[in-house]
Amino acid sequence: MHFPTKALLAILATSVGLATSAAVPPHVELQDRSSKITFTVLNKCKHSFAPIFTPPLPGRSSWPVLAHNEQAVHTFKSDTYRGKVFSPLRKADTTTGDGATWGELALDDGDYNVSLEGGYNVPLLIWNQGRQYQGYCTPAWCDGPSCKDAYKASSGLLEGQGQRSGGETRKPNHSCPPSFGNWIVQFC
Repeated sequence: MHFPTKALLAILATSVGLATSAAVPPHVELQDRSSKITFTVLNKCKHSFAPIFTPPLPGRSSWPVLAHNEQAVHTFKSDTYRGKVFSPLRKADTTTGDGATWGELALDDGDYNVSLEGGYNVPLLIWNQGRQYQGYCTPAWCDGPSCKDAYKASSGLLEGQGQRSGGETRKPNHSCPPSFGNWIVQFC
């Protein structure tokens, strides 16, 4: 996976709680979420914009405008949220996300990926941070219209559990235990 070291260091430097994430052996059944979910959204793009989650995250109808190198954090509880996040830069449709790189996520099963189904406008990273039984969860990262870690057609993720489809069944799928609650979304 191609992932710029500079971007990875920036994410690790701004993230919190990674060291306190517990390893989960594969034979342990996960309990319903009782802790909070935290989304940290970072703008590494040159232009300011307000990121768009659709549907909006619980308790937050919109995000503030983020200038270059700014971030915003939102914490909430939800076991059922499924949605996408994108930047409205480069004339992407602010309602549908057409023309934008999408980050797709499902809190109920911990799945996430990047999709170019609606188009490509800016690089995007989405990552549910945490340490699994045999390693860390991996970021979904797309830095161009021909990146390999993104769906080019519908992934099926937003249509419901177990509905994933696409040219590849393993990649560009990313998954972390749904009990992990520290999400990073980075644009550019």
